[in-house]
Amino acid sequence: MVSCGCGHADMKSQYLDLEMFPASYENIQTVFTFRCLDDFRVSNLECKTSAYQYFQKIRRLTNPAFPQAVPNRYMELLQLSRQWRNLKLRKWFQFAHRPGAVPQEGEMALFCAACPQVGLNIPEDWETRYTP
Repeated sequence: MVSCGCGHADMKSQYLDLEMFPASYENIQTVFTFRCLDDFRVSNLECKTSAYQYFQKIRRLTNPAFPQAVPNRYMELLQLSRQWRNLKLRKWFQFAHRPGAVPQEGEMALFCAACPQVGLNIPEDWETRYTP
């Protein structure tokens, strides 16, 4: 990634405005697009694609004739995929736009309709009703 050399702009926010997520914050040399990170997340969830397999796919799409010529950015993909997943979860559970808000235990858990929950899918007196 070649960035603007004017020195007046905040490059991190410019990358984010362009829907690119930088792999580092100090010396930005690699960025992944939001679309790429979303595609990896879905491939990982639905197809159980590992990060290594997904990176090999990116290499083949980038340079089909010589995939080994593509720079190795596997470690950056691993790091960013974890950060991306955390950011997505914080956004979904409304922690993204509250500065300083720290999720407490259980606040970012998905609702499970199959888990027994008093008052929702089991009666309040379940201990006495179903105990022999």
